[in-house]
Amino acid sequence: MKFESVIDNIKNSIATDVDSSVEIVEKSYLTELIYNQGEYQHQIGQRKIKKRLRWNYSKSNRFPFTYALFSFSRQIAICIISSFYDFISFINYKFLKGEHRDIAFSPRINGLILLTAIVLFVVSVLLMIYFFIRSVLFFNVDSSINANGCVTIKQPCGIEHNIFLYNTAIKWANTGIELAQGDNVIITSSGSYYGSIRDIDSAARVNNMIRYSQHNPIMEESDNPDDKLAAKFAIYRKRDRQFGSLLLQIQPSGVECFDSISDERNNSIIQAVSKDKTPRFDLTTERSGILYVSINDIFLSDTVVKSINQSSTDDKKNITFMYDSLNYDTIHKHKLENMWFDDNVGEVLLNIIVERNNINIDNITPSIFVRAYRFIENIDIKKLLLFIFLISCFLLLDNRIGKSNIRRKKQK
Repeated sequence: MKFESVIDNIKNSIATDVDSSVEIVEKSYLTELIYNQGEYQHQIGQRKIKKRLRWNYSKSNRFPFTYALFSFSRQIAICIISSFYDFISFINYKFLKGEHRDIAFSPRINGLILLTAIVLFVVSVLLMIYFFIRSVLFFNVDSSINANGCVTIKQPCGIEHNIFLYNTAIKWANTGIELAQGDNVIITSSGSYYGSIRDIDSAARVNNMIRYSQHNPIMEESDNPDDKLAAKFAIYRKRDRQFGSLLLQIQPSGVECFDSISDERNNSIIQAVSKDKTPRFDLTTERSGILYVSINDIFLSDTVVKSINQSSTDDKKNITFMYDSLNYDTIHKHKLENMWFDDNVGEVLLNIIVERNNINIDNITPSIFVRAYRFIENIDIKKLLLFIFLISCFLLLDNRIGKSNIRRKKQK
């Protein structure tokens, strides 16, 4: 604001008896730093910043598109900052009156805001350094084995690697892994199993092929018709059922697991089957409790035995090929409900990664640093290399275009 020019204008107006039109535009210190002349307007005490987004494509630049992208990104950042100041100006205009409004618009207050922003930035950088040194670089990797034989290795930023050797003859094996609602769980498996040791023995005696498929429980569905038939009577009987698939169940301590589920609305039992032909399954937990694992095999409850006995002759014959009939009273009397689990052969090594939703490293580090570290750690190297390759091709092409534009300009 040039006061000498204003005074001279008023003097000239008095001497020449001509009306003087003077507009005083007050700009804050921070506005002067951010905006060029003509980019700022003032209306009735309310600050209004004219935001302009322009595509600054220059043919005289060696990287015209790259320069235009960076310039456009800078303008977007400026618009975000200006929107913040528009909001502050609106609050000042609506709720502050008289001299208080002038104080709020003063360069000192805006300078204080700028100083506060700088301090917050420095504090954020120091917190990032503190987080990296304490929680990543010098993190004390802790390993332990729980009572169920699960090996747990704690890693930075609330990530836990659990290794559990699952014996497929056990229905609902307790892993001892406690999960909370919202935790991300990644399960990979190694190994395979077969569902009937009797069938292996019978096939070996007469040198025949085994009856069922031997496969990884997280892998895709088997095309074996006997597997499809057995899936009708297995624990998990929803429309996407797969016999021999890995099942998960999360239950609070002391609560028994469900032994069957067919209702499409009931999500108590989760079928962990990969959708991309790799032995990996991802899950975000919807409840808190202990993780149990099982195989989608047949549990001979009263309901299942009745369903098998009431099925068609061929289906019943194929399911009960080792028995003439199934009598639940006999099964219950001798506690044989698990007999088709007991004859499973094989063990599956499960690698269970848990990314905790509620992260509490300490009372200083913001959780956003932890989530940013997880994002960087989970970046696929192949995708990253592909991205770098595409960026390099873009810069090379942009440079060619820029040089061509400069050459044409010189020829003109």
